[in-house]
Amino acid sequence: MHNFALVPFSCFRRVDVPSPSTFVYIRHRINKIDLFLSKQIAVFGKIYHKNLESLIGYCEEPDNLALVYEYMAGSDLKALLSGSDSLSWKTRLQIAIDSAQGLDYLHHGCRPAIIHRDVKTPNILLNQHLLAKIANFSSPRSSQMNIFQFYQHGSLGHLVTLILSKSYTNPIDIS
Repeated sequence: MHNFALVPFSCFRRVDVPSPSTFVYIRHRINKIDLFLSKQIAVFGKIYHKNLESLIGYCEEPDNLALVYEYMAGSDLKALLSGSDSLSWKTRLQIAIDSAQGLDYLHHGCRPAIIHRDVKTPNILLNQHLLAKIANFSSPRSSQMNIFQFYQHGSLGHLVTLILSKSYTNPIDIS
């Protein structure tokens, strides 16, 4: 078992199992969890798209909750773009298309639509074949959120620009 990162109330780990699959899990301390995690399990346990990181399962114990996700061996897009190896434009375009297809599924393939709210290069994970998958659904919302809910999590400067230009539409999935 390998620790990957430590974030508040969570720990990302890689777990090797005696099968061709490798899984990652996120462990949460129960006393720091709100209803979001149970909603996340209910929603993401039912959806599947090739460009979304899959929630494989979960394990609930008295003091912990572990969410089990697939392992993406190719790291994240931020690490790949800032690394010493350069990506061809064809590969970059395919990663952008993969990411757009994942967002399209969240926005148009799910009912109600799911707004990720934190799409950025560290949250685009890549497998060993550089297939991009959107991950880290730490603050998704249904498309029924209003503009004031967006302000609580989004960038105020960006929100003001959208309102003044009258180009605000729902859903918004940028930060």
